[in-house]
Amino acid sequence: KLAVVRVELAKGGIVVSVVEDFLVREYVVSIVINGVEIRRYIISKDMVEEFVLGNLYSMGLVRDLSEIEDLVVSENRVNVKVVPEVLKRASVLTIAPSCGEQVVPEEQAQLIVKSDVKIRVEKVFEAINQLFMRSRVFRITGGVHVASLYDLEGSETLVAVEDLGRHSTVDKVIGWGLLRNIDFSKVAIVTSGRVFSDMVSKAVRVRVPLIISKSAPSYEAVLKARKHSVTLVGFVRGNRFNVYSEPYRIVGLEKVKLG
Repeated sequence: KLAVVRVELAKGGIVVSVVEDFLVREYVVSIVINGVEIRRYIISKDMVEEFVLGNLYSMGLVRDLSEIEDLVVSENRVNVKVVPEVLKRASVLTIAPSCGEQVVPEEQAQLIVKSDVKIRVEKVFEAINQLFMRSRVFRITGGVHVASLYDLEGSETLVAVEDLGRHSTVDKVIGWGLLRNIDFSKVAIVTSGRVFSDMVSKAVRVRVPLIISKSAPSYEAVLKARKHSVTLVGFVRGNRFNVYSEPYRIVGLEKVKLG
């Protein structure tokens, strides 16, 4: 907590007071692969192992957890020992447009996410409601994003994570799922943040069929979701939402065609 000046409009002028405010803390972590630092992130200081696993996997650097021989978390540094093939992929990292996230060029350009799961309209709202019911830090500070994995068959949130960055929250829930060997084809990624194309790529790499966001997607995110058969739902607010791709996974929208 820190002391801040609070200013409020009132009849006849302004009211000024000094109050204590809750603020989120930044944690800088370096990911070091076989002795070489590949990236430095600012995240929240929890679930660091999950973050690193989810990040390396969703970027396309690691294709299977067996490619990681060792992972040691120390203060502000995670040392990862990997097989040589991972180092070859690291040499071709490119910069994606959103938030400077690094990704390996799409190695499976024709990949289609296959899943026979469906979700009812009311469950879309429930997934978002459960997301924010679990966002304790957001309610206190308003300074974080939150993401979850939502079980489409059981209609329940499996895990919800808050972090400074929207990418970091998604990496952490993916890492959580990888450690538990969950079936990603039966879950949705639910997020408070905007959805850009690199976040869709993360879903594609782990075969997640559905992304639900309270916020907007980009044009490129929608094109990528359509290309890889990911159902992308955005602007889930109040009693409405938009479906940008693959509406057949929403019960009642099976016959709706998008241009």
